[in-house]
Amino acid sequence: MDDDLQADSSGWDLLHTVLGELALPMAVMDDSCRLVHVSPALACLADTRFEPIPSDQVPAYFNLHNASGTRLLEPSELTLVRACAGESVQDSYVTVKPKGGPVRLLRCTAAPLRTAAGGIRGALLVATDATDEQPIVSLPPELRRQRLDALQHELRTPLTALLGHAELLQDHGDALPRELRESLACMTRASDRLRRALDSVSAMLDGRDQRD
Repeated sequence: MDDDLQADSSGWDLLHTVLGELALPMAVMDDSCRLVHVSPALACLADTRFEPIPSDQVPAYFNLHNASGTRLLEPSELTLVRACAGESVQDSYVTVKPKGGPVRLLRCTAAPLRTAAGGIRGALLVATDATDEQPIVSLPPELRRQRLDALQHELRTPLTALLGHAELLQDHGDALPRELRESLACMTRASDRLRRALDSVSAMLDGRDQRD
């Protein structure tokens, strides 16, 4: 019996060492449903420090929500808890809402860790950041807004530069040939129309977010 306990302890130590070296978002729960390891990569995604905690504290500690981001997960819904019960879980989506970082959508896969005799000693989870893999319309409201804000920023930055240079050229319009003045006026009108379209989209999204 002592040899079994020693071997089991050595196995956990080896697993912790390996997971600590891998640059993968991974976590381990033991057979008492206690979270005993979170890899640095997963802790970074969740924007929190890891400490061993029981499963009933995991959702609030890591701010884990359902895929749509509308409610905090129940402990029984955790991918690792399901795996500890013997289930092999594939592609389970979880929304993480870090207090100091961006909202993330994680795709989780977990499986039981079994002894040679077939008993369950815990569970192993591997997560993937799926935030950028999903269509914008299928994302939770916070993630959707986050993605669209980033897209608007990418569009507004060059547009602002374009309008600024157009205004600078207009200040010296009298020195430009007539063809260039006409081209500049056309460019300015098109840029202004695009700016108004972006403003309209932003206002529409603000209204949709309030409804969501």
